[in-house]
Amino acid sequence: MLLLLIDETIYVTTEKGNLVTFDQNGNLLWENKEAGFSKFYSEPVKYENLIFLATIDRGIQVFESESGELVNKILPEKKDAIYILPF
Repeated sequence: MLLLLIDETIYVTTEKGNLVTFDQNGNLLWENKEAGFSKFYSEPVKYENLIFLATIDRGIQVFESESGELVNKILPEKKDAIYILPF
């Protein structure tokens, strides 16, 4: 399980490959299960209103940070693993 804390929102990846968010009191804000069982290799990274996750299938999934909607999947031509590191 990996997590990211930004402002008052906690973004967590689960063992089943879901992206879940909570407020700082532990209340569930939203959960995205579209990722299925692909495990995440990286901590979530937030840029503007997007959350980026590198996945085990060598792609990057992009979620809208307020709703949790999966807005893009980036699959590179080269099949090397991708890792996202926070700055």
